[in-house]
Amino acid sequence: MRAMTVSETRANFGRALDEVVEDRIELVISRKAGDVVLVARDEYDSLVAPAQQPGKRSRARPRTAARR
Repeated sequence: MRAMTVSETRANFGRALDEVVEDRIELVISRKAGDVVLVARDEYDSLVAPAQQPGKRSRARPRTAARR
C-alpha cells in the first residue's frame, strides 16, 4: 500500500495509475475531507462480487448524500 497527497497524485497521475495496475498496489490518497483508496478494476470487482451474490446480505454501508 502506498500513500500520496492529492497534490502528489495530481502531479504524477499517470504514473500513479500505472503503479496501481501494474504493481498491484492500493494507493491511499490523503484529503482533508477523508482518505480515498485507488485500486485496480479487477481488485475492486473481487471485493464487491461477494456482496452482490443473490441471497446474501451486503455488509457494505449504503451510499449517503454528499457531506458538506
